[in-house]
Amino acid sequence: MPGAKAPPSAAMERSSPPAATLLAVLVLATAAACGSTSAGPDAAGAPDATDVPDVPAALFQPASGSVSGYYPVVIRTSSLGIAPAAVTRATFGGIRAYGLAVEAGGDLRVIVQGHPDGGPVTVVLTTPGGNVVLEDPFVYVAPSDPRLARMMGFGASLSQGIQVTVPTDHGTLQGPVALVARQVGAYLPLPVPVHGLFPEEVPGDVGPPPVCALPDALQTLLSAVGDVADRLLDPDTGMYTYAMGRVDPDLAPRNVAVGNCSVDEVLHGVKAENLGGAFLGHLVYEPQAEVLAQIETTQFDHLLAGNPTLVISTDFFANDVLWGIVLGDVIDPANARPEAEILAGIAEVVDTLAALGSEVFLASLPGTSLLPVTAEKRRVSIEAGVTDVDERIAALDALTDRANAALAAAAAGHANVHIVDLHGWAARIATDGIAVGDQVLRPAKFGGLVGLDGIHFTDTGYAVVANVFLQAINAAWGTSFPQVDVATVLANDPESPAVLAAAGLDACR
Repeated sequence: MPGAKAPPSAAMERSSPPAATLLAVLVLATAAACGSTSAGPDAAGAPDATDVPDVPAALFQPASGSVSGYYPVVIRTSSLGIAPAAVTRATFGGIRAYGLAVEAGGDLRVIVQGHPDGGPVTVVLTTPGGNVVLEDPFVYVAPSDPRLARMMGFGASLSQGIQVTVPTDHGTLQGPVALVARQVGAYLPLPVPVHGLFPEEVPGDVGPPPVCALPDALQTLLSAVGDVADRLLDPDTGMYTYAMGRVDPDLAPRNVAVGNCSVDEVLHGVKAENLGGAFLGHLVYEPQAEVLAQIETTQFDHLLAGNPTLVISTDFFANDVLWGIVLGDVIDPANARPEAEILAGIAEVVDTLAALGSEVFLASLPGTSLLPVTAEKRRVSIEAGVTDVDERIAALDALTDRANAALAAAAAGHANVHIVDLHGWAARIATDGIAVGDQVLRPAKFGGLVGLDGIHFTDTGYAVVANVFLQAINAAWGTSFPQVDVATVLANDPESPAVLAAAGLDACR
């Protein structure tokens, strides 16, 4: 496996040029987020195999599920005479399951990643004694609508499912594109990071009341950057490789969204100076490439090669505007991408996707003034002596309006391109909130929809955005795909208002 050669000792890992450069990239990747892959199932395994033609009844719980994947399946390995801890690998129809764990009752629990085709699949369990091959014990259920045959996603950090500035295994599965896929039952393999790859911010990282300054993701990473680099070290080869950061680096994802990308980079590739985008891009669709190498392909290369029937994006030009808020010490519209570049990129995205004949659902961009990070940077800008900060915010909102108008105009001539009014939705809930049970959630600081970094959404926020897309799909297609149960998501959300209040953040202003 190619990669940057690891230093020969722990001390040298912190000081040799390859390691030092890798640490710098890790830092820039997190700051910026505010080889080939297999195109098909992975059939690798131990060479020896033991066929078990008569599969015991109720061996799998459940015994069937949607091709969308990313749900748990429990295997009663005791019925096969196998200790669950002895299973080192499991594949369903050639696609690796991950998260192998022994349950309290002594069963093996795995997370399946779905399959491109419906029907029964062979399951292979790898043990030290060889492979146990189970013929067709699990059935994948394909979607009934042919428009869901090849679903794909693209865009930036919201489409990727980033939370509190970094990609995580949890956030990848809770992103709005991934949620839509599971609700409609479409196969959408994901670039799931290994658990704990990056340090995550928690309520304790927020500043003290009453200001409760949002945590600094860069400083959080700096405190643990050596550990992050260690996780990319392959102990078998002694090489640094992005593949170590993925639970299944051989699986080609169909959600190819990459955080910190502009619309031009979505189309034409991550620029050399965008080290953060390059790092995240390698994790998503070039994990086998040499560490520190420039990205060789683009999101649109993968979209076009995938011949999608359905394409979704929540934020493909969001960074172009948002950089006017988050780059630099104070709010500065000059840090946004040039308007002509944004509008040209929007037109190229729409025209290219429309020509594929795919069904395309693209979100309009909410006003950046609604984000908690904007209020935070407004305070910082005023303290730094910026006297026209409100005019600067208004200028960025006006740029958003012009970009959204360009999106609507580009889509108007294409019956297969649908605009999802995320801008209007965000404006309404900023004023009225959204009721979930007995709570009213808002996109305000610690309001339940936007996370601790003030930019990316909570589990609940992503669930609500997914429902906006599902409503748009149902309206356009005349279907009745079910909504995400937002109340259940909120009850388990680690960034819910109740959790943050229990951590003392209810005293914040």
